Amino acid sequence: LEGEKVYLGSLRLGMTTDTYDVQGSVTSESPWDGVAPADVERAVADWRGRQEQEVPAYSAAKHQGKPLYELARRGMMTPIKTKEVEISDAQVVSMDLPSVHFRVRVSSGAYVRSLVHSLGKRLGCGAVMTAIAREYSHPFRLDQAHGLADVLAEPARLPERVLPLAAALPDWPRVRFGADDAAKVARGMRLDAAGATPGDKALLLGPGDDPLAAAQAVEADGAMRWAIVRGLG
Repeated sequence: LEGEKVYLGSLRLGMTTDTYDVQGSVTSESPWDGVAPADVERAVADWRGRQEQEVPAYSAAKHQGKPLYELARRGMMTPIKTKEVEISDAQVVSMDLPSVHFRVRVSSGAYVRSLVHSLGKRLGCGAVMTAIAREYSHPFRLDQAHGLADVLAEPARLPERVLPLAAALPDWPRVRFGADDAAKVARGMRLDAAGATPGDKALLLGPGDDPLAAAQAVEADGAMRWAIVRGLG
């Protein structure tokens, strides 16, 4: 999903790994006892803002059509890739050095592992991520989720617990159509998108506001049309 995400994470100072987290192979170990809590606070605060972030070698980012992790697992050199991300908030929740617990709000696509790795570089002792939990992924909060055990314990309540597909797109404009046009959408036909500009997105609704499709405006034959991105009906 597009939009901001909030993570609660943990890191440990004094080491680095090839994956930037504790599950990877250790690539270095360094003393951390010269690092003060105030140093960590400043380093975490420095995450905030827009930045070019280094993409981990063990990631799904593509190079010539192949995920980087496939190249890394084969022992091949992976190209250094960067992407622009924005960190709107970052704060230390608690720390008992060398362990640090933090919360961070990031733009879609940001790698929290890379933030931890950069902190280790800044402090000069290395750092790896040891745990992470996503608390928010626009527009959903973790407290809206239901555990598998709860769902299995009360299967009759499943329908009321399942959110409608349209709930995943709260910021997309709604475009409503009558029954005839709704039938055309169901057949994948492109409908008139007068007033839209190329790239605009919308949720197409039928009679009764039933979601039909997620669509994007494209120019075709000199007119704007809604092209179906994903059918929802």
